[in-house]
Amino acid sequence: MSKKDQPKVDTGAFGQLLALATTAQGDRETDQSIPPMSEDNRKWLEQAMTDFTKDSDPIKKLKCRIANLKDVDVSKGDSEVKEELVVAVDNLINLVCDIDLALDFCKLDGLNVVMDILSKENDVANISVLPLISEIAQNNPPVQKELLKQNFIEYCIKYLDKTSNNVAKLKAISALSAMVKAFPPAVIKFVKSDGHTKVLETFEAAWNAGDDRLIHRCVITLANIGRSAAPELIQRLHIQPDQFLRLIYDRLNEDPQRYAESIAYLQENPLPAN
Repeated sequence: MSKKDQPKVDTGAFGQLLALATTAQGDRETDQSIPPMSEDNRKWLEQAMTDFTKDSDPIKKLKCRIANLKDVDVSKGDSEVKEELVVAVDNLINLVCDIDLALDFCKLDGLNVVMDILSKENDVANISVLPLISEIAQNNPPVQKELLKQNFIEYCIKYLDKTSNNVAKLKAISALSAMVKAFPPAVIKFVKSDGHTKVLETFEAAWNAGDDRLIHRCVITLANIGRSAAPELIQRLHIQPDQFLRLIYDRLNEDPQRYAESIAYLQENPLPAN
C-alpha cells in the first residue's frame, strides 16, 4: 500500500479521548466508584498518545531511521559495525519497500548518508548498506534518476576494482543491476563508465573462483543491459550485448546442470530483436 493510501491519524480524536479520560469521571451516580486520574497516569496517557501518533507517521519514522543509519560509526570493529548497520538498514528497508517512501528517502538526504558510509570503503559496511540501494532502486525510475545524479553507478563500478571481497562485489553488482534495469539514462552512464567490461571481468573472476552466486548475479546484470535499451541506443553506445551474452551462455553450458538457473534466465528473457 502506498503512503497516500495509508489512513491518517486523527490527532483531534486523541485530544478528545484525553479530555474524556481526564474530565468525564464521576458525572453520574454510577461513576462514583471510579477514582480520578492521577497526574502520573495523565502524563503517561499523553505520552502514549504522542508515541502512537509518531509511530503512525511514516515520514517521521523514516527521518528517525535515517538518523539511526547516520549515527553508525563505521570506524568501530567489524562485528559491531555489521550488527548496527544490519539493524539500521533492515529497519529502513521495511519502509522504503514502498515506492513513495523510497523517493522520500532520497528527498530526506538519505542518499548522502549512504554515500558517506560507502566512501569509507569498508567492505563490512558496504556489504550491509548496498542492499538498501538495491531496494530503493528496484522498478522506481524517480529514485533511479536520483541515484544517477549522485554518482552511485560510478561508485559501484569503481568499487568492483577496489575490493577483493566477493560478497562485496555481489552486493555492488546487485545494486548496479537495480539501478540500470529498465532505465535507459542509467544504461548510458553504465556503458560510458565501462561498467559492462567490469562486470564481465567480475564474471571471469567468479568463474575461476567457482562462486556460483556471483556468477548468477553477473549474468542477470549483463542481461539487463541489453533489455533496458532500445536497439538504436545499443548501436549508438557501440556495445553488443548479444555477443558477450553468447560467450557467457557458452561458458555456462560447460556445466548446464550446475548453472541451470542462470541458463534459464538467459533463455526466458531474450534480448529484443535488432
